[in-house]
Amino acid sequence: YPRVVMMSATIGAPEFMAEELGIEHWEYEQVPNQWGPEQRPVHVLPCPTIGYKSPESSYVKQAELIGNALSALPSDWSGVIHVTSWKQATSLLTRLRGQGFDASRLFVPQKGRGTNQQLEDWDRVKLTRSGMLIITPSMSEGVDLLNERICIVAKCPFPSIAPGSYEYERMIYSNNLYKLRTAWGLEQRCGRTRRGRPEDYDTSFERNGYVAICDGSFQKMGIKKYCSRDFVEALVYD
Repeated sequence: YPRVVMMSATIGAPEFMAEELGIEHWEYEQVPNQWGPEQRPVHVLPCPTIGYKSPESSYVKQAELIGNALSALPSDWSGVIHVTSWKQATSLLTRLRGQGFDASRLFVPQKGRGTNQQLEDWDRVKLTRSGMLIITPSMSEGVDLLNERICIVAKCPFPSIAPGSYEYERMIYSNNLYKLRTAWGLEQRCGRTRRGRPEDYDTSFERNGYVAICDGSFQKMGIKKYCSRDFVEALVYD
């Protein structure tokens, strides 16, 4: 076709999206967000890199940062903590408990249940007490968390790169595309609790939510470069 028009809220940096699609000549226009960056801050916590080679001290520090952040928020705020595996979910719960955080507020869904079933379980759990927090690897996209005020990404969602997989071939072809995919997943996770309603955003007088990234690989791997401009504008380094 002589011209193609595409529109999306989470394409990441447009130059890498064009590379992904094989488009050599393109123009990009950013439609201003009706909510200013100060109304939707994404806090970047001073966390070490979290990965399979990270020492135990890094995981302990992460739990400390997350616990401190949660303790500074209203105790009746519920929310989601995103991880990328069930092992990470249970391990983080254990470490938060070890830090002295009230573990009765933490909920890890049953592995093997579908996302819809997990949402049903979560809706029941939220009724048991206020301020519940779900730690899960399976609510990263397609989920509207309309009552939750807290959203923490405890692990940058780097794609699995098992040899022979599509993501492995993508990374071999271009590391840019591999990191772009990570940026897409990160932005999706950070947007689960801000769904376009006025009550989802901060005002000059009131904080209505809290979104944070607690994984040092976000900075170490330079993922910011691959995120959309709108998302980058909202980053706050604590």
